[in-house]
Amino acid sequence: MTNSDRRQFPSTAIAVDNALWLAKQEGTSPAMDYMKEKGIPQAVTLRVLGSPEFRRQHRDRRKDKRE
Repeated sequence: MTNSDRRQFPSTAIAVDNALWLAKQEGTSPAMDYMKEKGIPQAVTLRVLGSPEFRRQHRDRRKDKRE
């Protein structure tokens, strides 16, 4: 994992990953609501949901949890 991909709070990374999944399933609005509920800063929400090219690149953090 590169330094640019390290997050200060792993719970935030999980919430963002969950919001991305939710956006694919239900749409952007529910994902935005979820991120707001989880306390994700609005700037992060807009970057992640509005500009996919600016998302951090990473392996699927939840992969190990699903196996």
